[in-house]
Amino acid sequence: CSDVRKVVPKFGKKFDRILMPLPKGAKTYLDLALKVIKSKGIIHLYMFLQEDEIKRIKLKGFKILRRVKCGQYSPRLYRVCLDIQPL
Repeated sequence: CSDVRKVVPKFGKKFDRILMPLPKGAKTYLDLALKVIKSKGIIHLYMFLQEDEIKRIKLKGFKILRRVKCGQYSPRLYRVCLDIQPL
């Protein structure tokens, strides 16, 4: 196992797509993803959101292209995939 903050910069290239499938805490790595995503690249960010937050959520520095409910975690709390692109 390695720390993604140490490993990803060593790749030395940019990516078309980045998957961030861990809903708890994936958002904390958006700064790193922003450094290695191509300008028109897409990040698939998974998050836990309340049902009423799904349509309202905004992420600073990103355009949300698509929102998909991927499963229910608990009553009114969903695992959601946000397809996002840097602005």
